[in-house]
This record gives sequence, C-alpha cells and structure tokens, in this order.
Amino acid sequence: MSWPCVMRRPAGGLAVGWKMMIARPSTLTRTVMAGRIVWQVLPTLVHLPSSKCSMRRLFAFAMALIVTLAVAQAAPKTDRAIIHVLNRVAFGPRPGDLDKVRAIGIDRYIEQQLHPERVADTGVDRRLAALTTIGMSSREIAERFEAPMLQARRARRAAAADSSAPSGVPSAAAGLAAPPGRDLQMEPANRVM
Repeated sequence: MSWPCVMRRPAGGLAVGWKMMIARPSTLTRTVMAGRIVWQVLPTLVHLPSSKCSMRRLFAFAMALIVTLAVAQAAPKTDRAIIHVLNRVAFGPRPGDLDKVRAIGIDRYIEQQLHPERVADTGVDRRLAALTTIGMSSREIAERFEAPMLQARRARRAAAADSSAPSGVPSAAAGLAAPPGRDLQMEPANRVM
C-alpha cells in the first residue's frame, strides 16, 4: 500500500532539485485509507446485490471495520508506550510503576497524575499531623519564633554595649569574647520539619 508523501523543494529552486520524504500518516489517514480499501476490495470478494438494504449492510460492515481498526491502534499495550508515558508525565519509571500502569491503564494513570488530590495518601497525612507549625497562622508563628529571637538579639546588643568602652563603641575584644556557639533562641525556627 502506498502512503501519501510530503514533498519539499528549496525556495525558488527548479523542479529538478525536489527532495522527497516519506512521512508516517496519522491514524485518521490510515483509517480513511483502510475504509477506501474495504470499499474497493469487498465488492470483488462478495457479490452483493445493489439494493438499498444490502448497501446499508455493506456500509455498516465497513464502518464497523474502520472503528475496530481505529480502536485497535489507539490503545497501546506495549511496555515501550508505558515507559514513554512515565518519562513524559512522571520523573521516569520507578520500580513497580510499569506493573501499576499496566494494571490500571495509561489513560487512568494520566488522569490520576492530573488530579493528585483524588489519591488517598494516609501516610503523608499522618506525618503532616505531627508538625505543629502546619496549623499555625503567620501571626502565631511570628509570636512564637520571631519575637523571642528579636528580644534575645536586643538583649545581646545591650549587654555588649554595657561591657564596651566608655565611648559607647564596642571594642574588638568584646566581640571576640562572645561564644561562637549555637543560638538557642534560633533553634526552633531552624529545625527541619
């Protein structure tokens, strides 16, 4: 069977320099061509009278064949198609993903990826419930973590100013005397959740 070709020629060039490239036809083109073949070949295989009723039957048979061919081509079942979908939709195939997609089907997997809120994930819900700051408002977080940190910083500056030289400018020795350890007020804000 010959497929339609895409023909190109350079801009302004003559017909001699044409370059021909065979392009893979779309599913619709293949389906239409299959329908044409059915209409050309079937009457030669089976002698049908030319009545209206028989033509309707022939038309129904041809349409059923075309739909069957289109559906058969539209549902890829191969691992290659599943791997392609996993590479495009997710971050590549993980162990067990091929079996999962094979079990639920490509269309359902894509729908599941597009609507993650529909997926029940109790493990994550349990871990999030243990975090106290998730349920706090911005104001509560600022009062609990930021305000004590600012007060401690002011107290350190005041203590450094009291122990400094009479001119009120802290000396280099006073800055070096401060312990370079952790800031205990900052620890709750820096904890990984």
